[in-house]
Amino acid sequence: MYLYSLMMFLGCLQNSRTNILVEQLWEDNKIWFFRNPSLVQSKFEKMTIDPYNFMRGTLRLHLFDIQQPAVNKPKTNFVSSPSHSQIFIVGDPHPENLALCVSTNGQHSAEYVDFDSSDYGPWHFDLRRAAMAFRVLVEPLEGCNCAEQAIEAMVEGYIQGVNGEGSFSGSVFDNLYREAKEEGRERKKFNKYTTRNQEGNLILADSLAELTQQEQLLAEKIVHQFGQTKTNFRLLDTRRRFGQGISSLPAIRLVVLWDQGEEGIHDDRLTMFRELTNPPPYTPTSFSSIPFDTNAHRIAWAATQLWERSNAINDHLGWSIDGHDFKSMEYSSWTQDPDHEKIEQRWQEETIDHFDIIEFARDAGWTLGKTQRQSVDINGKNAAKIILQDISDNGEHVLLREMVDLSAFDHARLMSDYGLFLTLIDNQGLSLGFTSPDTTW
Repeated sequence: MYLYSLMMFLGCLQNSRTNILVEQLWEDNKIWFFRNPSLVQSKFEKMTIDPYNFMRGTLRLHLFDIQQPAVNKPKTNFVSSPSHSQIFIVGDPHPENLALCVSTNGQHSAEYVDFDSSDYGPWHFDLRRAAMAFRVLVEPLEGCNCAEQAIEAMVEGYIQGVNGEGSFSGSVFDNLYREAKEEGRERKKFNKYTTRNQEGNLILADSLAELTQQEQLLAEKIVHQFGQTKTNFRLLDTRRRFGQGISSLPAIRLVVLWDQGEEGIHDDRLTMFRELTNPPPYTPTSFSSIPFDTNAHRIAWAATQLWERSNAINDHLGWSIDGHDFKSMEYSSWTQDPDHEKIEQRWQEETIDHFDIIEFARDAGWTLGKTQRQSVDINGKNAAKIILQDISDNGEHVLLREMVDLSAFDHARLMSDYGLFLTLIDNQGLSLGFTSPDTTW
């Protein structure tokens, strides 16, 4: 009945591009529609805010377009061998998936920290996705006119990173590093999400939702497994967080407050557990043929393999419970990621200029490059050698020019799709015409 309603709705649409947009949104969100369509509506509402949010919610659409036969669109000179398409990639390396990760002893690293979409696929897609996303970030900055320079800097940084050269050096990353140190020491996020009850006990704040009975049963199983990895683990409170993220907004997010039995709050911690789903298909055999038992396994392995410091974020682990896959990570201010709205605000306040934007692009490219340098192909072979050989065979200058052109093409199409999406929302509402029983998770 649900699928029939969808097909009837698609049959009424005249614009073939609109059909594609709706079909890909359906494929990406059907698991959530069946479970809690109201959260998908919240996701779509957030995607209407600006093109960047829309971009974050349409990875599958971007990938679908790239995989279609090249008709009236630019082609790539790279990824001509099957080995070039079997690299473990980040999947969605947009700027807000970057972070500066700082430890209490001063160690730090720039990392891509969201591996929800990671899988084996073409190395080239990671760079193309990053370039397009950065163009979406930069184009609204009035008077910048630096998108092309930024993409060129990103590619140059990427090549440095894959070669194991360079480091981050721009002001945006430097500010994130300072924020991580300052807010980490003052435990800003911990203080924001905890409070004291009438008995004086530390609990989670009311800004987080109390668990339903169904959620409570699931949380107990997850926390039991997690607690077995800690010494003297003591659970203090568990709640659910709504409204975070874009692509994964409807996913279950549990915030757990715990300690290890000592007096005071110095051993008190927050850990986030977030539900995982399958990544999009980067190749016809994606995910079904790769050596991961579960998405939890995939996510935990990705961090160990791709991070410069395997413990860049504490407790980044995978968990499989009753058919649900989750990832966990310490929920603290020691990790800081860029925010496109804050960058736009800083641009308007003239606290950053186009040189800062270009350096940010270079740093983002460098981080992606050094991440892929640590990756492997599906047979466990070093990814850097495969990528660098592909670049060498075709030329660095070709890659640079290609990314400028591809990002411009992808950005133009995304802006057109964003307009179609807004029209769909106006005409069909936030449900886009989909209907389903709300089982409410």
